[in-house]
Amino acid sequence: MFKNLFSTVLVVLLTFTAIAQPGSNDNNFNTIDQGFGFGDGVDLGYVNSSNILPDGSIFIGGSFTTYNGTSANRVALLDTNGRIIPTFNSGSGANSSVYCSAVQNDGKIIIAGSFSSYNGTNITRIARLNIDGSLDTSFDPGQGPNSSVYTIEIQSNGKILIGGEFTSFNAISSNHLARLNTDGSADLSFNIGTGADSWVRSINQLSNGSIIIAGWFSSFNGTNRNYIARIDSTGAIDTSFDSGVGADNEIGLSLIQSDGKIIVIGDFSTFNGISRNRIARLNANGTLDMTFNPGTGAFGGIASAIIQPNGRILIGGGFSSFDGSNFKGMARLLTGGTIDSSFHPGEGLNEPIRTMSLNTDGKIIIGGNFTSYNQIGRNKVARILYNGTFDNTFNTGTGADNWLRSIHILDNGEIIIAGDMTNFNGTSRNHLAGLYSNGAINTLFNPVYGANASILTTA
Repeated sequence: MFKNLFSTVLVVLLTFTAIAQPGSNDNNFNTIDQGFGFGDGVDLGYVNSSNILPDGSIFIGGSFTTYNGTSANRVALLDTNGRIIPTFNSGSGANSSVYCSAVQNDGKIIIAGSFSSYNGTNITRIARLNIDGSLDTSFDPGQGPNSSVYTIEIQSNGKILIGGEFTSFNAISSNHLARLNTDGSADLSFNIGTGADSWVRSINQLSNGSIIIAGWFSSFNGTNRNYIARIDSTGAIDTSFDSGVGADNEIGLSLIQSDGKIIVIGDFSTFNGISRNRIARLNANGTLDMTFNPGTGAFGGIASAIIQPNGRILIGGGFSSFDGSNFKGMARLLTGGTIDSSFHPGEGLNEPIRTMSLNTDGKIIIGGNFTSYNQIGRNKVARILYNGTFDNTFNTGTGADNWLRSIHILDNGEIIIAGDMTNFNGTSRNHLAGLYSNGAINTLFNPVYGANASILTTA
């Protein structure tokens, strides 16, 4: 093995010597490669939240510390091609996870999570960023929430609703739900009484000013409400919204349709005693909408969803099938809850989706734990076309996306590479690839799915 390795290295060195000065880069080799750090996505952390700004740029937040090899502590701004925007300078960024984010009309970004500082400034679990990534010091939440924030909703008047694990905001009792003024201070006109008896995970404002909250709670201000409730603009519970016994387990996400009906998603298997596995639709008064029938539903968790302009529903998460059909991590439903067979994610995701955002052109930004989509390597951020196919023009990879452990030069000058990589110059190649003598990928050498783990040597 070592003799072969020495011979391979010697051939490479002799080849380089013949065409360039010793030690200089051969600019004719692999000209597509723009340098290490392109196409790598985020590091070992996760992407928890994503937003598309009015100019088409993409904000991501999570637990990561780099993007494409560039330092980006828990926040980053990407251009429409998926490359990091260097003018968005977050400095040392957030010192712990960002769980949720929302974009104001002026382009400023509210972030929240478990962090206690941003770029070295103490600010607890919620902050507002300027469009250049700097901390907006005019937003002052004081002591902030006393525990993690999981959801943000910006109201039409600019006030900010937050929900989560916390029980107080700036030392004022506020069980799992609070409303902030535009400067970050607590809105004392919002009176929730004893509030929710457990975590709030989702908040939606209705067109009439009412608010839908969902989460792990079983009561709100002393009134029984299993995992979902409606409150008015003052914080008082709206008793006309009644789901009966409601869900049999937590609701982690709710979405409002244009007709006022409510999509609810969570870990439940029934709603008001009727089988509904992890997804259901409610009428505006909280009763179950029997016209929405997802069959056996999702086998595994759903973490994110989007209602498209045509009413179809994108879902993403860690599920392995939906209503008995093989849809791994991502699927689209028709308005009646059945699978949309025109959406083709192929082999789907190898790890869960945590967040999705819909662009005006119909393309879908996804973020989460995954490192591949339909067998194509992408680290935790990717873009999907309307029909479910992978958009390989987004943050295209250059060179190998991981270690090479073996290189062989063939008699005709072509090159075999192997190792830990799953992608070379934007083309999926799981641990084995063939290159032409100029470094371009040899598409005729196609191992299809390749190896499912590292290749250490070749002969």
